[in-house]
Amino acid sequence: MMTEEQLIDRICLTCVDVRHAATDESAQKFINDIRGLAEQLAALTQPASPALKLPDDARRSLNLALQAMEFMGDTLNNLDAVCPEDVEFVTPAFNAVRSILADAAPSAPHTAPIEPICATGGAEWVKCSERMPDDDTLCLGIDADGVIWTMHYDCGELVTDTYRTAPPDITHWMLLPEPPALPL
Repeated sequence: MMTEEQLIDRICLTCVDVRHAATDESAQKFINDIRGLAEQLAALTQPASPALKLPDDARRSLNLALQAMEFMGDTLNNLDAVCPEDVEFVTPAFNAVRSILADAAPSAPHTAPIEPICATGGAEWVKCSERMPDDDTLCLGIDADGVIWTMHYDCGELVTDTYRTAPPDITHWMLLPEPPALPL
């Protein structure tokens, strides 16, 4: 059984991989995989319920995956590298992720006050050229293409959460916010 982090990574990768579907059937397989992984993630992190409930981390990850897919689509479209068949293959994947997010949306509006992460009201991006985080520090990194990576700084280099050396074009990093206090 996969961990929560592995499921989130797999969902993100599958959202990107759907671009390579050669047929409607293979695109549908990717879409079904995304739905199945989201359901596994919901089952892993939530009590049994007839409604699909995704944890905030999974919702954020799916939103980031959707943003990455939209960015790639816009970039390819700007380069005139998209044909109608490409759109037909990726549209169901976009719709599947949007559907999962819509189905998992909380039914009641958020009414609790949102507390700022830090005194400035939010975390701050630090240029890699200015300084790097301390060793064994978990952080987010953003590359020159705007892709956000979860990573940690270890022995003088950024390493992704899948234990690969981070892409060389990481331009900025940001500390992760402190998690909210859990009730006892």
